[in-house]
Formats: sequence, C-alpha cells, structure tokens
Amino acid sequence: MKRLIGVCLISLFFASCATNYHLKKHREVSKEGKDYSTVSVNYATTYEHPTLGRLYLILKGNINVYRRLINRTVVDSRGIAKEKTTSIDYVNKEGTEQFLLFEPDNIAPMISDYEPAVTLMNKFKKVQKFRQVNTTINWVLLGGSFAAATKSPEVGGAMALVSVGNMIVNTVRRFKTISLLSDVVFEYNKKK
Repeated sequence: MKRLIGVCLISLFFASCATNYHLKKHREVSKEGKDYSTVSVNYATTYEHPTLGRLYLILKGNINVYRRLINRTVVDSRGIAKEKTTSIDYVNKEGTEQFLLFEPDNIAPMISDYEPAVTLMNKFKKVQKFRQVNTTINWVLLGGSFAAATKSPEVGGAMALVSVGNMIVNTVRRFKTISLLSDVVFEYNKKK
C-alpha cells in the first residue's frame, strides 16, 4: 500500500512538471496525393545568435522555428559518463529579429491576425486548462489517500488507484497539448 502511494506521488510529480514544448513532426498529403513532411531538420541552415548560440532552422514560414542543441555529459550511478543531447525550440516571426521560446504565451500574439490559427489556439488552451484542473484533482486524491491509508488501507489504496487513472488521462492530454501547439504554428504558416 505504501509503495503504491509512493509510486503515485512520484508519477504525479512528473505529470505536473512544466512542459517543454517542441515542434512535432507534421505530415500532410498534397492535392496530387504526394506525401511529404513539412518538418525536416536541416542542420545546414543555421543562424548564429549572439546570446543563444547556434540555432538550426527546422521550419520556415510566416513563423520560423529554430532548434538549439545542448550537449552535456551525465555520469550514472556506476560512474560511467554518457553524452546527452537535449534541445530547445525557439520561434521567430518572419521579418523580426526577436527569438522567443516555443511556448503558448509567445506564440499567441504572433498568430492573433489569422482566425483559423486563433481557433486552434483556443482549443489548445481548453485542453491545457483541463490538464491543470486534472492535476489539482490528482494532488487532492493523493493527499486524501495518505490520510485514508492511516485509518483504512483499502480506502487509501482505492483512492490511490483513482489517482493513477487520472494521471494516465493527464499524460495523454499532455501529449495532445504539445501536438496542438505545433498544429497552431503549421496552420499559421498556411496564411498567404
């Protein structure tokens, strides 16, 4: 029982952590039936930013998306060093020199002049709000399961299981919000 509640607590912590948004691969089929990818990482197209360093262009359009690669060495518990690469995406509206993180608060003002993209952004915000409410419910359920476990392990275990189910729903919604934000950028780039 205590182990289940511990697993719930750890899972809830990771489920409620801040989301690092990235541009997701997006495939479209043209009118001729040709399948092509609208995102291709072209490491030959780079931009040297004075403070951010080297940025790689991964999507060109009305909103350009750049990726910054960060290499670091991580030492595991056995003392073995491994190279890890993480990435951070930045957006840049065509014609400006301002690079902002690929986040909803930065993208929303850029797309405000194109209604189809604004509609998708509203859908994104609705799903994101659902996630935030769901995370609050998870914390309440987990706190209640700790309190209930002291008096009745069965009730505490049942509440912990409900919390795990809610975490699964929240994780699915998390991935949906990430792909919805990418769809907002792709929709805006269709603007003429």
